[in-house]
Parts: sequence; structure tokens; C-alpha cells
Amino acid sequence: MKKNIIFSVVSFVLGGLLVGLVLHSRIQTRYDNGFNNGFIQGGYEVIDFLDEHFENKDTKEVAPKAYLDFKATRISVVEIDGVATLYIR
Repeated sequence: MKKNIIFSVVSFVLGGLLVGLVLHSRIQTRYDNGFNNGFIQGGYEVIDFLDEHFENKDTKEVAPKAYLDFKATRISVVEIDGVATLYIR
């Protein structure tokens, strides 16, 4: 009887360790995917904030001094009438 209890406990612990080792990579992958999705969503939140608080009514093409591409959106630093501003397209 004592052997059966010890065997059961050892089997349970080894089974738990085996499942933990197998599932660890899956858990890490899901964490990384969630982190990346949050990063992308945060980028879109910043773009929406900038688009809301900066005037982008002047749609004439201006040569950008610097720009940042984020998926299908480009944030550019442009100079319009001597004033440096952000242009979101």
C-alpha cells in the first residue's frame, strides 16, 4: 500500500513536470503574441492622438525632414510656412 501511494505521488509529480515542459513554449508564444498585439495597438493609439490634436488640413505635398512609418501610416516632420509640424498620412 505504501509503495502504491509513493508511486502515485511520484507519477503525478513527473507527469506535471512533463506537461509543464511541453506547454512552456506554447505559453511563451502566446505571451509574445499578446505583447506584440499590445505594442501595435499602442502605436495606433498614438497615431490617433496625434491626428486628433495636430492640424493636418493642409494636404499639399511637402518634402519631409524626417519620418516614421508604422504599418500603413507615415508620421512626417515637415516645414510649412517656416513652422515645423507633424504631418500624418
